[in-house]
Amino acid sequence: MKILFIAPGDSLHTSRWIERVKARGIDCIYYDMTGENMMHPMGLSSIFRLEADSLASNTEALLRKFGPIGKILGSILLTFAHYREIRSIVAREKPDLIHLHWLFHASALATSFIKGVPIISTPWGSDLLTPEYKVTSKQLDKFKHKYVVGRVIKHSEAFCCDAQHMKELLISFGAKSSAIQIIYFGTDVNLFSPAKKNPAFWEKFGLKREPVKIISNRVLADMYDIETF
Repeated sequence: MKILFIAPGDSLHTSRWIERVKARGIDCIYYDMTGENMMHPMGLSSIFRLEADSLASNTEALLRKFGPIGKILGSILLTFAHYREIRSIVAREKPDLIHLHWLFHASALATSFIKGVPIISTPWGSDLLTPEYKVTSKQLDKFKHKYVVGRVIKHSEAFCCDAQHMKELLISFGAKSSAIQIIYFGTDVNLFSPAKKNPAFWEKFGLKREPVKIISNRVLADMYDIETF
């Protein structure tokens, strides 16, 4: 079996997911949603992406400066560029299925137009919950979010997510309950454990010796920044 993964390369989650699948003897190829300089190391020979300095990317960035209409035209152009890239990969590599991570992206929308290969979609959370990473979104962002995510879900054969409320959101977008598998991703308790406490780390950053400390490794988008938490 051969799987084409389409996912953000700037997340360690992507790298670990692909490593686990490879360990099962499955052939993996990868289409990166982000830039090469942001990608976590992956032991794959077949890595593809739409280059950041491509004509489509540069034109999309330019069109965004011309207000809402320019933003829409730029998104359409970028989606078409991703579609051409992904379609050529599918024709050449002939994957048995596509595993799409992160549903609210131009490459995700492009994937929904690919014919002849079943798609498994794995939302991560923010892609379903909020348009453009924003708690308060403009109407254009809401419309774009509803269309992109709705179309991706409509053209996916199956889904996996890590929470009941995510399953309910997928269903609200049109997914069938029977096609959704909840997988609780969990935490490596051998690494994150009270037994691993390091007082020297506390002292280095001037932290008080209190029983509970919380560290957030989230990006500081306003949907889960420190103030929101």
